[in-house]
Amino acid sequence: RRLTLAAVMHRRPELLVLDEPTNGLDPDGVAAFLDVCATATSEGATMLITGQDLAAFDALAQDTLVLRNGGITAHENWSAQRLAMPSSLRLRSARPEVLLVHLGELPAGVSARTEDEVVHLSGALPDLQVLVTRLAASPPGVVSEMSLRPAGLTDLYQFEGS
Repeated sequence: RRLTLAAVMHRRPELLVLDEPTNGLDPDGVAAFLDVCATATSEGATMLITGQDLAAFDALAQDTLVLRNGGITAHENWSAQRLAMPSSLRLRSARPEVLLVHLGELPAGVSARTEDEVVHLSGALPDLQVLVTRLAASPPGVVSEMSLRPAGLTDLYQFEGS
């Protein structure tokens, strides 16, 4: 599989149509393939990639088409769409009520729920990034763990199917 992909990419085609190109590749092979794809697109190549391993192509995608039940359910510029889709921010604190005070008023469209010592926030990525900036100014110990997960292609596929 690696040899076939290398032979095709070596020719520097202007258009590549690839069906499940990462199937059968180990993690190092996937990373190497994605690096070659990023180089090819930066040099002007156009790639049409189909696959089920959507997470592998998050960083590479520019325009997306979601096909479901024989029809196109979404055709988007991925950078713009990603910013508008719900991302998640997970915060751990020994005192979540204090954490919520430091977050201040949540931007419109951001929802929060608390579960034990964890505060889960969902909203557009730029809004969650504002909250992370607010937390950076909070006293030490308010947050013991933070995880920001931007929306990915898998989220787009699930979102467009709902």
